[in-house]
Amino acid sequence: MKILTLATTSALALIVGFGPALADRLDDIKTKGLLVCGTVPNYEPFSFPDPSTRQLVGYDVDFCEAIAGKLGVKFEMKTMSNDARIPELTEGRVDILTADLGYTLTRAEQINYSYGYFMVPHRVAVRADRGFADLKSLAGKRIAVIKGSTSEGFVRKSVENVNVVTFDDAPTGFLALVQGKVDGFSASFLVNARLISKAGDAAPLKLVDQAVGTETWGIGVRKGEDRLLGAVDKALVDLDNSGEAENIHDKWLGEGTIYKQKKSFKIEKIAN
Repeated sequence: MKILTLATTSALALIVGFGPALADRLDDIKTKGLLVCGTVPNYEPFSFPDPSTRQLVGYDVDFCEAIAGKLGVKFEMKTMSNDARIPELTEGRVDILTADLGYTLTRAEQINYSYGYFMVPHRVAVRADRGFADLKSLAGKRIAVIKGSTSEGFVRKSVENVNVVTFDDAPTGFLALVQGKVDGFSASFLVNARLISKAGDAAPLKLVDQAVGTETWGIGVRKGEDRLLGAVDKALVDLDNSGEAENIHDKWLGEGTIYKQKKSFKIEKIAN
C-alpha cells in the first residue's frame, strides 16, 4: 500500500509541478520560427492576390508580416472563409487571425481580441435610381451582406424589418445589387467605395449617407494564450509608436489610393 501511494504521489508530482512545463503557443511560434496568420482572400485592400504575382498582399498581410518581425520569426498566410475564421483559430490550425475581424461581444466570448488596429464605418450601397435616401427608406428591403460579417449584425439592428440575403464574399453580394437582385449591399465603407469605383457605368450606384455601424478590428488570439496576446499587443503598440502602422495604412488606404483616408485612430484596447 505504501509503495502504491509513493508511486501515485510521484506521478502526480510530475504532472502538477516537477515535470517539464508545457509549452504555450508563443513558445511554439518561436521554436518553429514561423507565425501563421489566418485571413480572408479576395478582400481588397486587406488581403487579396496581386494581379501580377498572384501573391497574397494587403493591409492584413502587412500587419501579419510586421508582427512576425517583432516576434523575430517569419510569417505565413492561410486563407479561409469568413465563417471558418474562428473555428480555424480555436482548433489551432492558425496562430492568430489578421482577417478583418470586427469586434463583437459574441466573438469576444469565443476568442481574445488584440488592441484595435483598424476602424471603419459600414454603409449600404444602393442603386441611385431607386430613391433610397436613408436607412429608414430601406425598411423591409432585401439587403445583401457577406455571411458571418459584422455588417450583417449592423444591418439587422439598424434597418427595420430588413430582409437579409447572405453571400460568401463581397464581389458576389455586390454583383447581386448591380443586377437588381437585391436592394442594397452592406459592407465597410472602404469595400463599397472600391466596388462602386470598379463598377463604373455598369449601374448608377451610391452610398446611403447614414452608417449602419462603426467597426473596430482586432487580431484574433485563442483563449488561454495570454502570453501570445500580450506579445501581439506589444508589437501593435510598437508599430503605432514607430509610425510603421501609419505607413501600412497610407500604403493601402491613403491619399494615393481610391479611398483617400487618413489614419485617425490610435492603436489601443478595444472599448467593450
